[in-house]
Amino acid sequence: MPRRAHTSAEAVVPGKSDGTGANGSREASPERTWQHLFADVQLHADDYIHARKRLTTMLQVLPEIFPGHDYEPLRARLAQRLR
Repeated sequence: MPRRAHTSAEAVVPGKSDGTGANGSREASPERTWQHLFADVQLHADDYIHARKRLTTMLQVLPEIFPGHDYEPLRARLAQRLR
């Protein structure tokens, strides 16, 4: 049986439309994580543990995948948001 094609909303934002993940948690999906670098949020707060972990991981992995880009401004922004 062929797999059903995902709609663009399903492919981009897994989980429910209310912002919770597939298991009902408020865990930030990768598609919704980058906004936290540019929003006025307290990333050091417990509510943002998943976003904090994803941002840290992405900023470690992306330079390996795309070595020609400068990620220092994003690292500095993350450090500022973690204060």
